[in-house]
Amino acid sequence: MIVIGDGLSSLVISNHAIPLLAAMQPLIPAHWLLGKVAIVAQARIAIADEIGEARNARLTIMLIGERPGLSSPDSLGIYITYAPN
Repeated sequence: MIVIGDGLSSLVISNHAIPLLAAMQPLIPAHWLLGKVAIVAQARIAIADEIGEARNARLTIMLIGERPGLSSPDSLGIYITYAPN
């Protein structure tokens, strides 16, 4: 399951989430069932656990806008959770 959240930077999500998903798509094994992508406003990382558990996901991949100014003004974080709960 893929979860996209604006986090602390909606700029990075609007600029990079769709191109990143498009680049990832050919690399995802055909037998994986991704389901629908969840899009969350004002998201924090832990929401991926709640969504993954509610959807009975075996794995969640969270794309989230990181705090501007850490290393780049539009830094995208990716968090992977196995067996979210």
